[in-house]
Amino acid sequence: MIPGPHSLCTLILTPTGRDATIAAGILRDAGLSSSICHDVGELHQQIVAGAGMALVAEEELLKADLAPLFRWVAEQPSWSDLPFIVLTLRSAPTTGPAAEMLADGLGNVTFVERPFRPTSLVSLVRSASRGRRRQYEARGRIEELRESRDRLARETHMLELLNQTAMRIAAGLDPQTVGQRVVDAGVELTGAAYGAFHDTTGSAGASRPPYAWSGPAADIFAAFPMPRDLVRHDDITQDPRYGRNDPDRGGPGIASYLALPVLSRSGDMLGGLFFGHPDAGMFDERSAQMASGLAAQAGVAMDNARLFREVRGINATLEARVAERTRERDRMWRLSNDLMAVLDAEGALLAINHAWTAVLGWPEERLRVTNLFDLAHPEDVGGIKHQMRRLKRGDPISNFEGRLRAEDGSFRRIAWTASPDEGLLYTVGRDVTAQREVEEQLRQSQKMEAVGQLTGGIAHDFNNLLQGITGSLDLVNRRLTQGRTSDVERFTAAAMASAHRAGALTHRLLAFSRRQPLKPTPVDANILIASMADLLRRSLGERIDLELVLADGLWPTLCDPNQLENAILNLCINARDAMPDGGKLSIGTCNAHLDDRHAAGAGDVRPGRYVCISVTDTGVGMSPETIRRAFDPFFTTKPLGQGTGLGLSMIYGFMRQSEGYARIESELGKGTTVKLYLPRHDGRGEAAEASLGTVEGHHARPDEVVLVVEDEPVVRGLIVELLGELGYRVLEAHDGPSGLAILQSDQQVDLLITDIGLPGLNGRQIAEAARPARPGLKVLFMTGYAENAMPAQGFLEQDVELITKPFPMEVLAQRLSKMMAR
Repeated sequence: MIPGPHSLCTLILTPTGRDATIAAGILRDAGLSSSICHDVGELHQQIVAGAGMALVAEEELLKADLAPLFRWVAEQPSWSDLPFIVLTLRSAPTTGPAAEMLADGLGNVTFVERPFRPTSLVSLVRSASRGRRRQYEARGRIEELRESRDRLARETHMLELLNQTAMRIAAGLDPQTVGQRVVDAGVELTGAAYGAFHDTTGSAGASRPPYAWSGPAADIFAAFPMPRDLVRHDDITQDPRYGRNDPDRGGPGIASYLALPVLSRSGDMLGGLFFGHPDAGMFDERSAQMASGLAAQAGVAMDNARLFREVRGINATLEARVAERTRERDRMWRLSNDLMAVLDAEGALLAINHAWTAVLGWPEERLRVTNLFDLAHPEDVGGIKHQMRRLKRGDPISNFEGRLRAEDGSFRRIAWTASPDEGLLYTVGRDVTAQREVEEQLRQSQKMEAVGQLTGGIAHDFNNLLQGITGSLDLVNRRLTQGRTSDVERFTAAAMASAHRAGALTHRLLAFSRRQPLKPTPVDANILIASMADLLRRSLGERIDLELVLADGLWPTLCDPNQLENAILNLCINARDAMPDGGKLSIGTCNAHLDDRHAAGAGDVRPGRYVCISVTDTGVGMSPETIRRAFDPFFTTKPLGQGTGLGLSMIYGFMRQSEGYARIESELGKGTTVKLYLPRHDGRGEAAEASLGTVEGHHARPDEVVLVVEDEPVVRGLIVELLGELGYRVLEAHDGPSGLAILQSDQQVDLLITDIGLPGLNGRQIAEAARPARPGLKVLFMTGYAENAMPAQGFLEQDVELITKPFPMEVLAQRLSKMMAR
């Protein structure tokens, strides 16, 4: 085996070749490599070339000149301590001058007495091999540390040079000086032989003579194009693209080539840095990175120099420009129709423009001593305080709407944009009162448009219901005239059924057209959709087949049932219009689970469980562009005058207010599906009223007095008759003033039943006027209008309830019994 720098070979030197051969065989059988040397000189040569250890007979060492060997041992690197195994004769002493001389000269020496057992030799050699292997590993670590140290030193030097160059060029205001410093630093950092910086002209690719250069000739890079990006070649003479720019022509040769642009902060080309070397392969990735750093610093420094020149020119006319900008700002402040103001952190108006007086009517001197909260609507104060806290944290706000009180007592709706700066708040507000009123009118007109489309079907339904009522009553009259009473109950039941259906239809129509939002309640979508079936079939017409696909076990949801009806009805009308030649419309329900991926695709919808309501038609379908814009306000594909474009946008707004979302799936010629997703409601719904009993099941105490205020004589007479049958003492009044007169008298009244819509004083005014004298008065309001079906917040106080006309007498009796029992 030939020794080497990582060799574990054992060098063997014995007096006779036979002993060396035997030792080599023992080691070979144990899997250990060895090499036989014939004298100390050869041993020394192979040790210098590289060896694992030396197995040497003592007598061979004592008869040779050991000075060269001892010198090599003494001069070993710090990681090396070559093991020596010295074979001694049994008769030779292991101590004494000879042994001490060998131990001192060889260092890491082990004396082994001959004869020895083969296993002992193998064990000793293996132990020495392990020690030698660890020495090699230590050498590797030392070399790695040395290389790392050298690299660190080089990197430190380059970074220091880069940093020094950056500081020097940052202080320079002359582009030529900056260019020379950059070129000098680039030559040192990249190891280039030549370098130059060329400034660009206005035309692409052209260049002036260099600002700065390093090398034997200033124009060495003149034939090369201005770089638009980093260019690095190990040997540019082999690149055919540069064949017409012969690098050897008329000057020193260039093989290694590095060039990159110098750009301003805005990305404009300021010039190019060029570096070259006559030898190939001189520029590595590190060189390119260093040159890129220099180019960036050069760009900033030259930009600064250019800006410095511009600033010096600007300063000459700065005062005039400032004055002009001030006049422009003041002109905008005076002429703007938007409310501009500067406020402190507490809302005090420090500065305002004339628009405040124009919009609100307050004199400017009054506003200057007014706090914004003094003008705010009481219901908006909390929202304004929240926005002020955001501004104090440094967050700008936009499109926040609040109402401000005008001098005439009215309120104007203002959309605000505001930003904080140095403790002050700068605000701009736009009066959107008229805009919001128009939008509300358009929304209401859209609802009424839908109501108008339903008129024909509703009129048909009402005629049928009225026919059932009048026909049944006519037959009752005929039977009573004839003295036949056996069938009267059947006809009265039919009349009552028709009346109940008419009442339900009236309530649905009024709720659909109402303006105020309703209170969300637990809703079973299957029941709601099934109850709309007759209305939908009348609205769709005979050419459209309606199919209900309602899932079993559907979860409840929490929403406004009337707005949900409104949404479904609008979707069905849209589907009808998309099927002018008829078709099929399916309304389906199902439970849906939205995971994170689907919820993310729907915007800011939360993952979870939803109730899905789908409306599918076989109509003309929508294009992707139409789908994208379908929920935009005022967007419509219907002809002019046949749609406001608010239907789908109102549905989308209702779904988002209900924490759900809407989705459209469609393809031209293949129909459309609109899916409404509403969150599952895990709470239990309000318990339904107890099953209706009979009127006879409710009886009053003889001392309970009820006042009935109703302007419709027939209705008043029926209620008075019922109350008398139930055992109540009854007082009656035909209008508000007469009812209030009774309440303000000394007569006993335990409960007031009053219609809300009365001439003169309405029902609510009667109750409020009676409260001071009768604080414990129980009140039952009656109404036939959906506008009052959900009163304003705080209207239904304790001991106050509401019942909607028409109502069964059993319901009225049950309600009275429950209120009297409190």
